[in-house]
Amino acid sequence: MSKEKIEILRALLKGEQVEPIPFAFWRHFPRDDLSAERLAQKQLEYLQKFDSIFMKVSPNGRYCVIDWGCEIAFDDQKLTGSAYCTKYRVAAIEDWAALEELDVNQGMFGEQLKALTIIDQGMKRKTPFIETVFNPLMVAAKLTENRELVLKAIREEPGTFKEGLKIITKVMKEFAKISLENGASGIFLATQEATFDFLTEEEFREFGMTFDLEILKAIKNKATFNVAHIHGNNIMFQLIAKHYPVQALNWHDQLTPPPIAEAQKLFSGIIVGGIEEQEFLPKATIDNVLERLEKTISSVNGRPIIIGPGCVIPLNVPDEKLTAIISYLQQRNS
Repeated sequence: MSKEKIEILRALLKGEQVEPIPFAFWRHFPRDDLSAERLAQKQLEYLQKFDSIFMKVSPNGRYCVIDWGCEIAFDDQKLTGSAYCTKYRVAAIEDWAALEELDVNQGMFGEQLKALTIIDQGMKRKTPFIETVFNPLMVAAKLTENRELVLKAIREEPGTFKEGLKIITKVMKEFAKISLENGASGIFLATQEATFDFLTEEEFREFGMTFDLEILKAIKNKATFNVAHIHGNNIMFQLIAKHYPVQALNWHDQLTPPPIAEAQKLFSGIIVGGIEEQEFLPKATIDNVLERLEKTISSVNGRPIIIGPGCVIPLNVPDEKLTAIISYLQQRNS
């Protein structure tokens, strides 16, 4: 890419067509993501290898609950590379309201923030990077072994549950603000609960969106590139596209509606997607991957897009497939 990456992002946000089509890849770095130095090194090496338009920093998938007393482990068979909890903080609804406020400069939160400073200082070519911030409802769900307890809390003891969400929001809001102070251009705000398979729209508005917007409002004046990630199937896309003040949206566009071409009619920002990373990318041939990618690109009729996965790229995807995608994008209209 000859232009500065931030200039390319600005052009995309203005609705301009950019060639070659930009891309962004991200994955987890299991075990290394527990150390600021090792995570930063892995992130910088990955950026050097693929040169994404932006870096999505992938902290440990349970970083947000460790300082509240959760204990974690890794399963080498889990190809996303995300950790899982072996001990949970919340066993009953009242446990959410008993959460203490945390100093995000300490513990695992502090380790992740330190990684951002190292990344910012270690970049050879300036690249906008964004920190992964799980939305408060998702953090609440990670704190308990059974996500059904979240539903029970919402429907039976909403006041008690909101006390916990307020504490979580305060912590995640502070984490997001310091992420920007440490060099991040914005956040990758992720939710797993904005799906009709789990909640009604009214429930998500009250217990999800309300608190998400608090975080986005807190960083409004400093963030230049925020991405909302809507995880799962049967998602509340229109709700988030309409109400979340973010520059880009990312979801499993190859697995659940809306397709990108339809999404671009509903959202004026940048769509990040086009790659089905869960099953298709690991198993399909390079030719099949590129064929499907071309169909997606053709469907948007020249409207701005960043090619990327619907979520983290599995650990078993060979680099050759990703470099083939990059080469295809660079040569597509040459």
